[in-house]
Amino acid sequence: MGSSLACGARAMGPDAVATLVVLADEPELPAESYRRVIRRYRDGGVQIVAATYAGERGHPVLFDRAVFPELAGLTGDEGARSVVDRDPGRTALVEIGDVHPVDVDTTEDLARLLR
Repeated sequence: MGSSLACGARAMGPDAVATLVVLADEPELPAESYRRVIRRYRDGGVQIVAATYAGERGHPVLFDRAVFPELAGLTGDEGARSVVDRDPGRTALVEIGDVHPVDVDTTEDLARLLR
């Protein structure tokens, strides 16, 4: 995950103001989740906005351009949690709801989702 995030951060063009990190294995994430995270970022005052579900951080997570160098330095299988945790004063959390989106990692998870 870290290596993928680093690759994406390095690939961002000079006009990119921010990037929104989403997970393909959470197909039922409502579009409103994205809108609320983006809206909070546009309200200003923060460099990172993370969705929460019943107080637990999840996705999407938005990173301002100022954070791209930190993302570009990630390696291995660890995601961007360390970047988010580095300075809580630059991060806003947006509560989305009580239920975390279904995470589809296995064929059993997919079968459960399709039922």
